[in-house]
Formats: sequence, structure tokens, C-alpha cells
Amino acid sequence: MVAMIEERAASGAGDELSDAEALERVRAGDHDAFAVLVRRYEGGLRRYLRRALDDPDLAEDTLQDTFLELFRTVQAGADLPALQGWLYRAATNNALDAVRRRRFRQRLRDLVMRAQPVVRDPGAETVERMAVNAALRRLSPADRLVLLLSVQQGLDYHGIAKVLAIGETAARQRVTRAKARFRKHYEQELDYAPALPPSPDR
Repeated sequence: MVAMIEERAASGAGDELSDAEALERVRAGDHDAFAVLVRRYEGGLRRYLRRALDDPDLAEDTLQDTFLELFRTVQAGADLPALQGWLYRAATNNALDAVRRRRFRQRLRDLVMRAQPVVRDPGAETVERMAVNAALRRLSPADRLVLLLSVQQGLDYHGIAKVLAIGETAARQRVTRAKARFRKHYEQELDYAPALPPSPDR
């Protein structure tokens, strides 16, 4: 169903609909209206999930799961007055579930084979970008998600609280803690980063 919706989403028809109008039409079985919502939110959600999961394929699967969940929820008659917040909350929950499933599969693989180290070419990225990515990977999934909601998506504490279904004070504490941990990991990665070879044009 998602592939069909994405084909319709490419047409651009119905972009003038508000979220509420599109949701009402989806409840009546209008797939074109659902395509409007997919087109409206898939870009931001995809960027968020790719950075959060550090795995484009897993992010794409999680994105599709999120839109399928939206479709089923709306078809069931649920009222979603704050659609963007609902989508990011659903994407966050689906991402955490995906991380748990991935860890379980990894444990099973590790029982029968040794994990092979990933060889990275230092020349492919700048030292700073490598340090940022490495620091993000060292964060727990919960810290990484809340940091990306704050920094990448630009949500304030109130918005993060709505996405995570927690209090605003708790959201503030989580963001502060995640930023402090990221900063510590980032500085450590810079300290241990290998020196890049000089550029050929120098």
C-alpha cells in the first residue's frame, strides 16, 4: 500500500488541504488525501530517522511503518489534532522498537559468527564530521533521539515533551543530559581522530 501511496504523492495534487481536511478525507477512504500527508511529512521524518538510526535501510522501513500506523489509526476513527507531534512520537517509538529488534538479531548472529570490523576511509569525511557521527553512535538510542528532536528538528522543550509524552521539565532534563553526553563524546573523538593526509591540490 505504501508504494501506491508514494506514487500518488509524487503528483502534488491536494497540497492546499489542511492536515485536518486531509485526515477527514482519509477517514472516508480517500488515498489521495493520505498521499498529501505523506508528501508533507516524509522528508523531515526520513532525515530524522536516518540520523537517529544511522542505517538508511532501517530508517526507510521505520518510515513506512510509521505511515502505515498513521493510516490504520485514522481509518480506525482516531482524532489527531496535532498530527506532526503524533507522527514524530510514532516514529520515535518505531525507531526504538527497530533498535531493540536489531540488537536481538545481532545477539543471535554473534552466537554463530564473530563480528567483522568496519573499515572506514578517513579521507572520505572530514575529521569533524567523523567525530560528530561517532559521538552520535556512542549515545544511547534514547539520548540520540531526544538530541535529534532538539537540534535537527528544532523542537522546543514543549514540543519534545509532546512527542515523547512526558512532562516539559523531564524533556528539559533529557535534552540537557543528552547534549552534555554528546559534547563529552565529541571532544573525545576529536582527541583521538587520525590526522588526514594533505589535500592533493595543496
